[in-house]
Amino acid sequence: MKTDRIMWGIVLLFIGGVLLLENFNIIDFYWGRVWRFWPIFLIIAGVNILFTKSKSQIAGIISIAILVVTLGILFYKGQQPRQKKVTITSHTEESDGSDIPRDVTYSHPYTDSASVKTILNISGGGTSFDLKGATDSLIVADVQRKLGNFSLETNKTDSITSVSFKMKGKSKWNMGEGGNDVDLKLNTNPIWEVHMNMGAGEVDFD
Repeated sequence: MKTDRIMWGIVLLFIGGVLLLENFNIIDFYWGRVWRFWPIFLIIAGVNILFTKSKSQIAGIISIAILVVTLGILFYKGQQPRQKKVTITSHTEESDGSDIPRDVTYSHPYTDSASVKTILNISGGGTSFDLKGATDSLIVADVQRKLGNFSLETNKTDSITSVSFKMKGKSKWNMGEGGNDVDLKLNTNPIWEVHMNMGAGEVDFD
């Protein structure tokens, strides 16, 4: 039994299955939550190498069982709800990173005098942006911060409102924690024009 091929097949099926469930909005899976468990795969690879040398079918079954249990744990951890949320509401939002919790909500209120056209400028590296639906505010950004600091700024002219949500300052990538997750909610009344300046990250605005 070629255990290594079977194990790679299980891993690919797991990743593909999670992505498919995400695309159909069946689950919300936060990859940043499971990325810090990546050393587990080194342990599994080491166990597989040791058992492969024994050329025992039972050893191969044990390796596969360990992998399946590990993926089950990661599947559970990746769907864990967020904890400790702080809401900040003002015209300009900015943090220096020293006293702001990891989970923060940035928002700006919507008024009847708001411009019909609103330009949203998004920038940030190592960040996953997801559009999660509508809001009564002009914009709401739920941030699970792993690195860097964020700011939300709005500027209004006679016909256009400009909203800038960006990561500020220098940040150090922490391989053990992964990137930031940002869930955006937009008011449906304005006509939105979105500009994105991304580093390493991903955007889901379906």
